[in-house]
Amino acid sequence: MKGVGPVKADLFQSEAGVSTFSDLLQFYPFRYVDKRLINKISSIGFDSDYVQLKGKFISLELVGSGRTERLEGKFADDTGVLTLTWFRGVKWYKNRLLPNKTYIVYGKVSAFMGSYSISHPEIETVDEYNENSKLRFNPVYHTSDKMKNGGLNSKNIAAIVRNLFDKVYDDIEENIPQYYIDKYKLISRKDAFLKIHFPSDESDILESKRRLKYEELLFLQLSIVRSKVHKSTINRGFVFNRVGDMFNTFYHNNIGFDLTGAQKRVIKEIRED
Repeated sequence: MKGVGPVKADLFQSEAGVSTFSDLLQFYPFRYVDKRLINKISSIGFDSDYVQLKGKFISLELVGSGRTERLEGKFADDTGVLTLTWFRGVKWYKNRLLPNKTYIVYGKVSAFMGSYSISHPEIETVDEYNENSKLRFNPVYHTSDKMKNGGLNSKNIAAIVRNLFDKVYDDIEENIPQYYIDKYKLISRKDAFLKIHFPSDESDILESKRRLKYEELLFLQLSIVRSKVHKSTINRGFVFNRVGDMFNTFYHNNIGFDLTGAQKRVIKEIRED
């Protein structure tokens, strides 16, 4: 599949147990990042975690040399300025980021000596942000250090899952009768998979979870019923259709007390079952 070579395929299988398209469809996000909100730099405090900002670079400067080289950008909105730093891909960002052009950045805030910075933020132009306005709930997937180092961070996994839906969405078959879908007002199976990975809002998340949980419980119940039917038809055990010498011998020789009426009824039920 596009975006998955042999190395990433091995990492998916060894680190996440994902080896098929079906596995990947069911490799669900464990949380979502709501990128509908644009924060102001002035609102950042010591308790701030991840923030999304809209502003411009007032300066971009290479600092250090060799392995210590980094790119530092002073990013400003109408309320303040903070530092954005890149330690990897320095030349790439230096050649593509433009001063006085408006960008949307997202990342984790770090505080040092009373000033705030973000290292390796996600960054996109306003046009890119608006183009993806319906995809503001970004999925976050469980990843290991090996997966991240091998190019399978959460953002890359989301891109791979998008490619998967382009390939298989129309081929995802329904497995619940339409009667039950209509009766319980469930969304389709293909839409449940799509919305659990890429919801537009909270209602998409709730709808997809409801459908997938119903499906899981339904097939669990069917499995229990199937097991019960199998036991009653294939493996009925020792059946005593009538009270004969074997039962009477066991009763008289091994039970040293009289049975109660309830115990006798239970024996009768077992015999007739």
